[in-house]
Amino acid sequence: MFIVAEYSYLVPVTKVKYAINIHPTLLPEGRGPTPLPYLIRTPELSGVTIHKICDEFDSGDIVLQCKVPQSTDETLTTLMIKMHLESVKLLRIFFENIDKYYKSAKPQIESSYWSKIDVSERVLDWYSPINDIKNQMRCFGHIGLIVKLDQDLWVTSHLEIIDYKHNLIPGHVAFEDDSLLAVNALDGIICIHKKSTFAMRM
Repeated sequence: MFIVAEYSYLVPVTKVKYAINIHPTLLPEGRGPTPLPYLIRTPELSGVTIHKICDEFDSGDIVLQCKVPQSTDETLTTLMIKMHLESVKLLRIFFENIDKYYKSAKPQIESSYWSKIDVSERVLDWYSPINDIKNQMRCFGHIGLIVKLDQDLWVTSHLEIIDYKHNLIPGHVAFEDDSLLAVNALDGIICIHKKSTFAMRM
């Protein structure tokens, strides 16, 4: 038996009796390598699918699947943990009667493909509305957002974001000490914890 999860390479079709992949969407919707940020924006498709491995990524017959409900403040990080826990539950069900579920798998039709997230989607724009930045942070969680300070690029995964009406220039530093950096946004303040920040390699 092959059991594949979070693996970026295509496993070749072999004579192994059972070969399954675990995918974190409700297939056939959301094929692709980085679905979680998309799911934060489309929670109705949030779920786990066990499907047969075939000669195309995420395209094999569906063996089992379950929905994974999201909270209103869900982030990529919290959703990832939920997916891991729900995958284990689904595998346990599968192991109860492998032959039954494997033989009754259903083909996928009318699929959608979500392309790999481009790094540009993680770049924080200081002129964006605060709500957009909050949603952007939810989508990328522990992976982090990319911020530009002076001419340097940094990756940060711990931001505190607050609405705050002001007439200050977005992108300018409002406050700094040894552990914290606060930067003006269009209609708020972004507090960056330095311990969660590192220089981006080009």
